[in-house]
Amino acid sequence: QKLERAGNFASAIDVYRGDFLVDEPYEDWALLRRETLRVKYLDLLDRLTTSYLAADRIGECISAAQQILHQDACREDAHRLLMRCYARQGRLHQVTRQFELCSRAIDSALGCQPSEATTTLYRSIRLEHAR
Repeated sequence: QKLERAGNFASAIDVYRGDFLVDEPYEDWALLRRETLRVKYLDLLDRLTTSYLAADRIGECISAAQQILHQDACREDAHRLLMRCYARQGRLHQVTRQFELCSRAIDSALGCQPSEATTTLYRSIRLEHAR
């Protein structure tokens, strides 16, 4: 059932072709529709990552999380998910790289550091793999 749900999410995501009327970024009537569709797309990607992770389809989970970050580089939940996936694969260097990417994105966009949840996850993964 989890795999079936993932397939449904993936099919819905395939329909999304980018922001609505991207060539008309300042048309007021399109702004709300554009943002609504974008939020639905990100929600579907989030659900897809959850399904893939539950089914232990780590490679596909990584791909979907990267799609989220392509749309919104400040989504710390997607950065944390990628760190968990890379840790499952034993790719500690990728965990560190992802944390650094997250830190740069948050600093650049918001002028602050990642949340305590992100920092704590990174430190716990590093500690676990240091043993």
